[in-house]
Amino acid sequence: MSPLQLTFDVSERIKSGEALSQTAWLFLPEQPVTAKAVLLCLPGGTYDKRYWHLEVPGHPVAAGSESSATTPGARAVR
Repeated sequence: MSPLQLTFDVSERIKSGEALSQTAWLFLPEQPVTAKAVLLCLPGGTYDKRYWHLEVPGHPVAAGSESSATTPGARAVR
């Protein structure tokens, strides 16, 4: 399962005079319309969205994002 990358322009809200954006990954289950919950996982401190979805070349993904998206009734945004 590959995440969808979402990008949000936050320049107007931050008002720093420069172009700023925030990115997130969206993990959808096979049947998104049946999802009953959205899991919004926000890392803090010096972590970024990869904290919730680690990809290691040559190893099967056992990341929380994919397992959350395959949980019946859940969507994951990280």
